[in-house]
Amino acid sequence: MVEFFLAEYSKEEKAVFRKAKGAFQAVLLESAQTQVRAMAKHHQGSGIPGSLLFGLNNAGLHKKGTNLFFAQMIVHGKFAFDIIYECADKTLHIDSEEFDTRFESSFNLHAKGLSDAQIEMAQNALSSLIGGIGYFHSSRLVSSNPKPEYGQEDSSEAKLSELYSLFATTPLRPFFPHGFLWDKGFHQLVLWQWDLDISLEIIRSWLSTMDSNGWMAHKQILGDEARSKVL
Repeated sequence: MVEFFLAEYSKEEKAVFRKAKGAFQAVLLESAQTQVRAMAKHHQGSGIPGSLLFGLNNAGLHKKGTNLFFAQMIVHGKFAFDIIYECADKTLHIDSEEFDTRFESSFNLHAKGLSDAQIEMAQNALSSLIGGIGYFHSSRLVSSNPKPEYGQEDSSEAKLSELYSLFATTPLRPFFPHGFLWDKGFHQLVLWQWDLDISLEIIRSWLSTMDSNGWMAHKQILGDEARSKVL
């Protein structure tokens, strides 16, 4: 069943899923062993029900230095739950002086004669650009007629593509939470000077969306959230 589920993913993504599966099995085994030791004295000679063994005790959810957690909920009927991410390190802060130094070494705006107000505006623009970077994994709506005649309305029925991923900047994250190929070229003119590795990773991700004919969709609208902003 797991292998069938992984069929839609790349080799690298499959490796990540299998690693997570191994980690989950280790957690489940450890939880079962803990349950056996705790309940052995209450079930002497009668055996321990498997339903009591193979469950998670949700221990270690607050363990520091961990970026993968498994939790179990037992519910009856309709239910909903929220997952909230919160930074536990309250001492985390942005060193503005360090940012200013790196910004100037990357773009040399003081040396080019720009005023403090102009530089502050440029810093805000860079921060907005970086804050709009996202990783998207879903399918997108595509036309069943990939090559309609120029100027002719495409009346073919849209269908969902296969699952794939995109790491990209966005024009304006709250209103356009998806990738625009046209914008990406201009974004990289700035981003590569700030962080070349991130810029190259974004370019690589876009190139991976190219089909066998060398075509890439200008708009990569992946997932319900992104589609809700354009449909």
